[in-house]
Amino acid sequence: MKKIYLLMAAMTAVVLVNASTTISLNNLSATGANESGICVTTDAGTNTQSSPVINTTNGATLRLYAGNTITIDAGDVEIESVVLNLNASNRNRLTTMEATNGTVVVDSMTWTATWSDLSGSNSAVTLTVGQKATLGIQSNNAGQIHILSIDVTLAGEEGTCEPPKADTVVLNIDTVIIDPEYYDYYGDVMFYVIDTTSGVELIFDAYTTAADEYDGTYSTEDESIDADYSGAYGAGATDPASAVEATLTISTSGETITMSGTMLSEDNIYYTFSYTGGYGVIEIEDDSYMYEPDEVIEIDEEFSELKADTDYVEDYGTLDIYLYKDESFVYLEYITSEVPEDLNMPLAAGEYMIDDSGAAGTFSASAGWSSTYEYDFPSFYGIYDEGGAAEGYYEDTYYFVDGKVTVTKEDGIYTIVVNATSAKGSTFTGTYTYEYDEDTAVEDIESKVINNNKIYNVMGMEVNKEHKGAVLIQNGKKFIVR
Repeated sequence: MKKIYLLMAAMTAVVLVNASTTISLNNLSATGANESGICVTTDAGTNTQSSPVINTTNGATLRLYAGNTITIDAGDVEIESVVLNLNASNRNRLTTMEATNGTVVVDSMTWTATWSDLSGSNSAVTLTVGQKATLGIQSNNAGQIHILSIDVTLAGEEGTCEPPKADTVVLNIDTVIIDPEYYDYYGDVMFYVIDTTSGVELIFDAYTTAADEYDGTYSTEDESIDADYSGAYGAGATDPASAVEATLTISTSGETITMSGTMLSEDNIYYTFSYTGGYGVIEIEDDSYMYEPDEVIEIDEEFSELKADTDYVEDYGTLDIYLYKDESFVYLEYITSEVPEDLNMPLAAGEYMIDDSGAAGTFSASAGWSSTYEYDFPSFYGIYDEGGAAEGYYEDTYYFVDGKVTVTKEDGIYTIVVNATSAKGSTFTGTYTYEYDEDTAVEDIESKVINNNKIYNVMGMEVNKEHKGAVLIQNGKKFIVR
């Protein structure tokens, strides 16, 4: 159930210079920040598809989409000015902003959006992102604002705004389940702490001393709990609600475990619990794969179809390429910030490496190949045996760890050849050949972002959240279930 949470890292570093307070995006969350009596909050506003996020594609920025809002509140202290320092990555979708009071000037030369109001005294202001990128290169697209930092100038030394206090919920835990499946790979163990009466389940991803030794104290502060993969189910508006802060203390004696812990969720709910009793441990399945490590898998015939998905180029810097043949396909994740002109021939001629460098012009080692459509949808991430921990969903799948992709374009023939090595050492070779002409239509995968918290695979089919190892999509965002 890993990587089901997409916790955006939070933004708070404050420096006081006379009456000026500067809030930096080092630790600011997608929902806001509270420092030195200044409360910064964001909201989806009129946008029903895209909410504010922390985006790290071109440096960490707080990304606001068309119709999103950001509010700066200093309590009862006057705000003289607000300057949003923007990232140059905003050049394509730069837009105007409107204020509840006063005016906002967006300047593409200094990469700033400056608010001021000379007509009155204001202790709070809400800024709304324009609908169209009227100041950007892609002026017909929806507007965006990419914030690097915020400078707030106050009439006093600091503001008096108090952040909303978290609601405290005391859980009556009656079930504890421990999953050590990922310890050999990542050194962490998953603890599922469940209150069946209220329906709330807390998940702690803790780095333990061994797969079967849990005693100790863990916290997000010292990073012995990974907040990115910890959170709460049944927590209210956001489900799952990612952890902002968490602590966990464990002591075992025979078949009895004593636990106590706390968790502050992104929904501003503070959970606390203590428990003494029995616990269950998920048995680690034996890695008995269907192919020997030295086996060579070849697809000699031409793949029947190529599709390129551009939906993640701008936000994540990846172009997803699929080579289909019957019930098999190769999935390739190309690192790029540019959308190709012809999606039938998305790559220029040349050689491209498959590795984990994340460098532009390479393919991600997290892509792979699937040979079956198990349960009516394909899988392509990881190597799992039928009946194993993945319960048959990932039979015959491969995970590329290295290799190369060779592209040629000659005499009307466009060819992609994939030579890759799997995580178990077996090798794969596949060839896609395409006969092109100048009148060939461009084909792209079109998708619509739906914020309904449902989880889909890359084929657009709804799946459940327990598909470990898969690349899934929730609310328009890709994540990997570890």
